[in-house]
Amino acid sequence: MIKPVGPPENAGGYSGLVHPPRDRVASMMEKRIVLPSVAIFLVGALAACQPTVKIEAPDKPIEINLNVKIEQEIRVKVDRELDDLLAENPDLF
Repeated sequence: MIKPVGPPENAGGYSGLVHPPRDRVASMMEKRIVLPSVAIFLVGALAACQPTVKIEAPDKPIEINLNVKIEQEIRVKVDRELDDLLAENPDLF
């Protein structure tokens, strides 16, 4: 739509319409068509580039195979005096 350009109607009695030059109209029309298209494209591109992370439970059970060797060693140390005491009194216990 071509918008009339000029002074307001009651400004000095001028009531005529002045049309902008064709180049300017083409430029305005091009901006009205191109800018929304670019904006829509950019919004779509940003929406498409959003990273997504999906977390899903596995269908099969998880198997963990471990080869573990467990050794346990208990050391009892008896003081030398206690050994001597037991040796002197074998009937103590």
